[in-house]
Amino acid sequence: MTLTEVVAWVGAVTGALSLLWHVLRWRLEGARLKVRLSWSSRPEEIEFHHVDAVAFNVGRLPVAVHSVGWDLDDGELIHFPAVGHEPVKLPQTLGYEDSIAARLHMDQLIRYDDRDEIRCRGFAETGSGSIVYSQWATIDVRPYREFHG
Repeated sequence: MTLTEVVAWVGAVTGALSLLWHVLRWRLEGARLKVRLSWSSRPEEIEFHHVDAVAFNVGRLPVAVHSVGWDLDDGELIHFPAVGHEPVKLPQTLGYEDSIAARLHMDQLIRYDDRDEIRCRGFAETGSGSIVYSQWATIDVRPYREFHG
């Protein structure tokens, strides 16, 4: 291998690594939204059971959230602009590591679905129109139904 070929290979590898680094930096520096679904199911607090959809910005740039809610496995979207019992003004801009949550109480959830186990996931819609989803979760609502008759 000649010196020219070595220099050409070093240049090609350096150029490819530089391109990869810039793509990675571009991806990590933008606004990135993640959604997490959580729910309470402690038996001692059965009358207060709820499902929370929490959207949080993990990117470095601000992101506008226009809607937060739940996607049931039958395709129905439930939009609730509320945190606990307090209404939230949407759209809302989330800075780095900011979050917004929406709470759906079990009595509201079982109005949408009469099954014993409800499969759902949280979602958040951004100002650009993209929708970010959490992972699917199966929630057993039998204890809540039995408690409330």
